[in-house]
Amino acid sequence: MQFQPIKITNETAQMVAQFEQAILTGQLAIGERLPNERNLAQ
Repeated sequence: MQFQPIKITNETAQMVAQFEQAILTGQLAIGERLPNERNLAQ
């Protein structure tokens, strides 16, 4: 049996991945202001 490596991520890495995906899909334009911290936390 062969196991695949697992990825251990923290909250920061998850947020960066979400921002990258939003930029790549056009949901967030390059240079656009990010939502404030309160909105991101909800």
